[in-house]
Amino acid sequence: MTLLPTPPSRAVALATLAQSSTMVGPNFHLVQPNEVKGAVLSGTYGVRALRDEVVLHASDAVDLHDLVTRVEQRPGVTIQVFLKGSVNATLGGQHLLEGGVPGQPIHLRQPLVLMTARTRKEQFERRSQRGDHMRKVSLTMPAAWLDRWGLCDGPQAAALERFAQTHLARCSWTPSAQMQEMAGRLIGAAGSREPLAALFLESYSLELAGSILAAYLAQEGDAPQRRVDPRDLRRMARVEDYLESLDSAAVSLDEIARAAGVSPSTLQRLFQSLHGLSAFEFLRRRNLERARVALDRDGLSVKEAAFLAGYSSAANFSTAFRKHFGRTPRQVRQ
Repeated sequence: MTLLPTPPSRAVALATLAQSSTMVGPNFHLVQPNEVKGAVLSGTYGVRALRDEVVLHASDAVDLHDLVTRVEQRPGVTIQVFLKGSVNATLGGQHLLEGGVPGQPIHLRQPLVLMTARTRKEQFERRSQRGDHMRKVSLTMPAAWLDRWGLCDGPQAAALERFAQTHLARCSWTPSAQMQEMAGRLIGAAGSREPLAALFLESYSLELAGSILAAYLAQEGDAPQRRVDPRDLRRMARVEDYLESLDSAAVSLDEIARAAGVSPSTLQRLFQSLHGLSAFEFLRRRNLERARVALDRDGLSVKEAAFLAGYSSAANFSTAFRKHFGRTPRQVRQ
């Protein structure tokens, strides 16, 4: 196991953030500003690799700078309990919280549980604000972890399996007092140097994960049961593999349907049932995300990025880009 603890009231350097981020995914980098000197956090900050590739991240710290950082998260499911602070982060270009606008913080008025799923690598971006006090716990686990514990077996767990196999699925609710207490215990143990701290972290993490997953299944059980045909999941996987192989945004629904071996009407149904979006909206978001990555990483001009995203007008592209990401293409390119 690996532990990177920071005792209370201690400074956390950017290098510590970068090193700990490798546990959840590669390619961590500082987007803004270009350089930071000194500490970036003050408080308790701990990251630990638990058994079965589960990663625990516990933080009770104050941001010392306005920063934008990114990391490429691996496939899996992440459970987060926010006890205090604000959420200003995106996953795959979408705000972590439903209804949030990318680039704009949501200040929490009460604690929050958030579950997210990734079926492939996806870019996570956090925008921190100087003086913000974040108190949270995160548990990131590979999809195989759910199967290993038999959590996707049986009709009652169908909702959890569907969630884990839906890319960028999100679900949030107010945690119970017991969940908040368990999250607080994890935060306290994360900065501890006691000999039994590792044992406590393992135990508390499993207890918290079990409690949250049980609550998710319970609330899904109150809703009408929706069955997902495994064939639909395989079809959508073929669709996403085909889209990843394309170099151009210019692709018709008929072409995608042929590549997936389904009819255009079935394709529309797949997007709506598995992603909650029309095929057009899914493709639009995907193309905007490709353009954002190209602007940031490759330094494309706004006109070139517009073409990459399938827009003939740079002005229309800029309008759609700002509406989706909360920033203009030129701001991302700087």
